[in-house]
Amino acid sequence: MTRSSAHKWDWGDDMVVCYLFRFPSKDIGYTDTDICRILDITEAALPMRKANFAAAAGQGGLSPGSALTRCVYGAMKDVPEEHHRVQVLAYLDWKQGRDCTGG
Repeated sequence: MTRSSAHKWDWGDDMVVCYLFRFPSKDIGYTDTDICRILDITEAALPMRKANFAAAAGQGGLSPGSALTRCVYGAMKDVPEEHHRVQVLAYLDWKQGRDCTGG
C-alpha cells in the first residue's frame, strides 16, 4: 500500500493512536509498522500523533493538537482498556476489509 501524500485523520485513526498513547505497554497484536500501514501514514507520523495526545492530556509542551484529537481524547480517556481495545481491533479489521462484527 502506498501512503497518501496528505492523510486525512478521522475519528477511528485517532481512536487507535489514543489507545497506543494510553496503554503503551499493551500488545494488541500489531506492530507500529503494521498500524502505520493500515492507517496509511508514515512511521514518523505516529509518534507525532501520540505527542498530540500527550498534550491533550496535559503531559506535553506541544499545543493541544487538533480539535479532533482533543475530542477523541475527551471521549476515550476514561474508557476501560478492554473496551477501548475491542474498538481498536474492530476498526483495524474494518480498515483492512475484514469482518469487524465478530461474525
